[in-house]
Amino acid sequence: MKPKSFNNMYTYLALSYLFVSLFFAFQSGTILKLASFFFMISFGINAFKAIKEAQDR
Repeated sequence: MKPKSFNNMYTYLALSYLFVSLFFAFQSGTILKLASFFFMISFGINAFKAIKEAQDR
């Protein structure tokens, strides 16, 4: 796998979910912490999709 093969939609989605999750994690409030947890799950799903897509190239 070359780094260039990670240039796909799932990589950018995973990175955006990661940054949103980190932003929510450092906010105060129970709802935002819960939202951070769900965004982290979405990050994991899209990270695995990005790896699979990169392996298929």
